[in-house]
Amino acid sequence: MFCILSVISIRAQAPPPELITDRPDRTESSYVVPPGLWQFELGWGHGEVSDEGGHSKFDQVPESLVRYGLLDWLELRIGWNGIQSQSESNERLSGAGDSQLGVKVGLWDQSGLKPQAALLAGVSIPSGSRQFSTRRTDPGIRLALSNDLTEHLSLGGNLGVAWESTEEETGDRDTRPRGLYTLALGISAFEKTGFFIEYFGDTALNGSSRAANHFDGGVTHLVRPNVQLDFALGKGLSHESLDWFFTLGVSFRLPH
Repeated sequence: MFCILSVISIRAQAPPPELITDRPDRTESSYVVPPGLWQFELGWGHGEVSDEGGHSKFDQVPESLVRYGLLDWLELRIGWNGIQSQSESNERLSGAGDSQLGVKVGLWDQSGLKPQAALLAGVSIPSGSRQFSTRRTDPGIRLALSNDLTEHLSLGGNLGVAWESTEEETGDRDTRPRGLYTLALGISAFEKTGFFIEYFGDTALNGSSRAANHFDGGVTHLVRPNVQLDFALGKGLSHESLDWFFTLGVSFRLPH
C-alpha cells in the first residue's frame, strides 16, 4: 500500500508535458501531442486588401484545430475554418467554412544539427457554405522541421504542397497544386512569454498565378501550464497577398 501511494504521489507531482501549439504562426511545429491528451487551438483571423475593385475585409472565427495524441509518434488532427465573412463596399457574405481531417507523424528527434522532423497529411472536407467551400476533397502534405539553436532561440520551417479547388469564370471547378513554404524564428524571452518572426507564402506550381508572400510576428503567453494566449500581426509582401492581417487566439490542453 505504501509503494502504491508513493507512485501515485510521484505521478501527481510530475510536471505536465510542455504546451507547444501550431498557432498563431503559419509554421506547423514538429511536436506531436502526447498519447491520450486532447489539445484545442482556437482563434479569430482578420485580413484586409485593397485593389482597383475596392477595399475588402475578411474574417473567420473560430479558427479551430483539435489535436489528439494516438501514439508517441502519431496525432489525429481535426480542423474547421469557422464562420467566414467577406465584406466589400455595401456587400457582405457570410457562412461556414470547410473542415479538415489529418494526421501528424513524428519522424525523428533533434540530434545536433539534425532537426526534429514530422510529416503532416490531411484532406479538406467540403462541409462549408457554398460560397466559402471548395466543394471538393482537397489533399495536402507538408514536412515540418525544427531545431533548438540555443536555450532561448529556435528555428522552424515547413515545405509542402496543397491542392486547392476554385471556380472558374465558366462555372467549372479546377483543382490545382500550390507549393507552401514557411520559416520562423522563435524567441523565448521570458519563462512564460515567447515571441516569433516569420516569413511564409505559397505559389501555384503550374504557373497560373504569382506567389503570395507574407511577413508576420507575434507573441505567446502561458497563463497556466495548459493554457496559452497568442497574438500575431502581419503584412503582405506581394500583389497576391493580403495588405495586412492579424490573429488572436487561445489554446488549451485537457488533463488526463
